[in-house]
Amino acid sequence: MEKIDTKTIYAIAAVVIVAAGIGILLSKTDRTTYAQKACGYGHSCEAIVSDPAPESCTIFTASYGDTVLFGNNEDWINPNTYYWVVSPKGGDYGVVYFGFDNFWPQGGINEKGLAYDVNALPKAALNPHPELPKVKNPFYEFLRKCSTVEEVIDRIKSHSWESPWRAQLHVADGTGDAVVISAGPDGEIAFTRKQKGNGYLVSTNFNRANPKNGRYPCWRYDTAVTMLEKIQDEDDLTADFLRSILDAVHQEGPSTNTVYSNVLDLKQGIIYLYHWHHFDEVVKLNVAEEINKAPSPTRIRDLFSQRTVDQALKEYLAYKKKIAAWENLLWAWLILAAGSVVILIWSFTYRTRMLWGLRLVWVLIVALFGPLGLMSYSYSYRQPLRSSDLQAALASRKCAFGETMFGVVGYAIGIALAFSSFYLIQSFSESSLLTIAARLYGLPLIVGLLVFQAPLVAFLEGSPYWAAVARRFITEIISLNFVLVGMLPVGGILMSLCETHLGMSGPGSALFWGVIILCAFAGAITVYPFNAWMARHGLGCLPVHSLADGGTKQKENAMVLPSLRIAWGALLLSCASLIGTIVLLFSNLT
Repeated sequence: MEKIDTKTIYAIAAVVIVAAGIGILLSKTDRTTYAQKACGYGHSCEAIVSDPAPESCTIFTASYGDTVLFGNNEDWINPNTYYWVVSPKGGDYGVVYFGFDNFWPQGGINEKGLAYDVNALPKAALNPHPELPKVKNPFYEFLRKCSTVEEVIDRIKSHSWESPWRAQLHVADGTGDAVVISAGPDGEIAFTRKQKGNGYLVSTNFNRANPKNGRYPCWRYDTAVTMLEKIQDEDDLTADFLRSILDAVHQEGPSTNTVYSNVLDLKQGIIYLYHWHHFDEVVKLNVAEEINKAPSPTRIRDLFSQRTVDQALKEYLAYKKKIAAWENLLWAWLILAAGSVVILIWSFTYRTRMLWGLRLVWVLIVALFGPLGLMSYSYSYRQPLRSSDLQAALASRKCAFGETMFGVVGYAIGIALAFSSFYLIQSFSESSLLTIAARLYGLPLIVGLLVFQAPLVAFLEGSPYWAAVARRFITEIISLNFVLVGMLPVGGILMSLCETHLGMSGPGSALFWGVIILCAFAGAITVYPFNAWMARHGLGCLPVHSLADGGTKQKENAMVLPSLRIAWGALLLSCASLIGTIVLLFSNLT
């Protein structure tokens, strides 16, 4: 096999890294655009894109005797909430809609007592039906055309819905009938019906017809069901009781808040409206009167007392301040990292002869680890090269430190791509175990081995590229296992916490990259003992070994890599550690 030129290898590596970054940015842009086009059925497109498995919105219908009530918490972060009216026209019904300042209806009620709202869900594909006319009107148009649940179902069934759905529609009418309409597990539209007569129907952010599509189990769903089961007669079913349920399941936090709530009396045409999960003040609206007035869009907060509005604003600004504090801390670190990169490049120019491919790697190391990366460059590269005894330098803990930094940067890029894919391609909840394993293990291995390690081994030994891959394979498997022991718990827990408490929305957020940096630090800590063991036994140590005499290959110091016969104990230990970490992590998260 012909040997691959080293510059060609590094050129390919650089192209791969740059292309991956551009791909992430383009994927985010394209995905948002697509969602905005396809999301013609209720919930905020931004919510669906940024959170593939949202934790928001609780909807329920309850009926007993002559009382039919519909409750909804609208959970999001945008405080600019409105209601507006579409007047009757040309046989279409008048409707009161609720939503945000983009005036895309999130829910509403029409003059006939038909109401709806929507739970956001991860994407679910539907089978095409070319024999049926394609849908032209989004979900909210049902309130203009229909007066009962049965009419909505008939309209759904009579059209082809070929776009993937990212939501489920909860519809109820004044007769007490209710249905949740969602994508079934077979790709057909499914209808989850409320029992006839007295009873209830609840929907949150898991697909009622296919619980794997969404966040299941759901504490909000369980809480609402438990409370609704207490209804024993018509006197128990009141607007105030439904208010207590909405209060019990409301959301608070930087990423999601219950920004408004409503209880709709479907028989009487009364709206009980609440602002920003402050349920001690209610505004009552009459559907018929609002439709007759046909007012211009009205800010929901303008209906409430200044005390309620001020309290809501205070909470909102407190959450924004909390997010800003963490982001400022991250930006301070990034500024230090940028300064460290500048110093490193200055060192390359005036003090050091080095392969340009290795310079790129050290730039990435310092960009990731900041001042610590710069210290590692001096500690593990410059000082050992000045040693009169290169073999002693190779066996030192300084070499192990450099090997750790060199290896972790490749794995960090791979893990960043893996985590990004859960936001941009297919969410964690939608992915099979095999897909999850392929991303979290395969991507770091590919980047670490094929892009970072194998090219240098090939250069050092003057060997074919794929022979270098084979030589380095066992070492990389062991190293990656130990790195993931640190990376996975830190990444999994912090990603979840940042989504829930800081509103992180994927690779478009600075917080995402802060988590990746912390993952890299954790991985470096857990893999260092293995690299120290290798250094003591004269194994590995790429950063020093490949740079002696300005990158000239040192045949007398040929790299020694552990074989399976030597490293089988380390391999078993790394596998056991990784498996144990995964078991503990999943048991705590589930």
